[in-house]
Amino acid sequence: MPNDIVIENQCSLEKIDSIFAPIIEEAISIYRTIFGASVINIRLLGSVARGEAIPYQSEIDFVAILAQDTPSQIEVIETWENRLRRKYPVVAKVDLEVERVNNLVEFRRFVFASDSLSLFGSGLYPQQVQRMDRHQLAELVTPNLPEIIESYQSSVEHIDSSNQSSLSFYSRIIGKDILKCFRYAMLMRGGAYERNVTKIYNQLLDYTPERQELLHDLHELYIHPVIDKKKLLDVLNDVRRESEWYRVQ
Repeated sequence: MPNDIVIENQCSLEKIDSIFAPIIEEAISIYRTIFGASVINIRLLGSVARGEAIPYQSEIDFVAILAQDTPSQIEVIETWENRLRRKYPVVAKVDLEVERVNNLVEFRRFVFASDSLSLFGSGLYPQQVQRMDRHQLAELVTPNLPEIIESYQSSVEHIDSSNQSSLSFYSRIIGKDILKCFRYAMLMRGGAYERNVTKIYNQLLDYTPERQELLHDLHELYIHPVIDKKKLLDVLNDVRRESEWYRVQ
């Protein structure tokens, strides 16, 4: 098994579904209006940029890299997330993130270079093919599973059982984020670096078939969001009971 792994940025403007064009144009305009000359770069991240987004189910993630910002500006941009979500139901959630250029951590720089594209301004992170040590990559991209379980369990417990939209939203992100944690095992056993959730799931089945039932439950939460609060909590409890296996080589 080679120690190094090749990561190719799969995002491009040509892959973006035209159904997302209006919200992208408005997001760029909002960033420029609020932050003005402080905007260095505006980027689109993730499934929409890769051409893999599912209309009416996927989130859309933007980030503006800024020279500086103020608390009042941050408050204003946060109000726009829900306003855009209501205006454009083609997406399940809108993230309008901001990052100061001098505060960017290694993980964010990696994501910008490997899973995003530039929409406006200076292309600080040109699309490129990167090569990285397999263990270093696995450690860099793997979320903290115990923190995820605790956070999502608390959030789901506080959702009213009749709130179908919130339950459906958490169903998708629980499935997605926990599969991304389990991706660690796949990377350390020779798998390719995947960002698409279904591709992660399929590779995990190949590399960790002994976890097939749990992996299937997580993928189903993502592909076919459930509105059953008890089901979400049951899956989180199943993950908690098996939370160490994926780091055992």
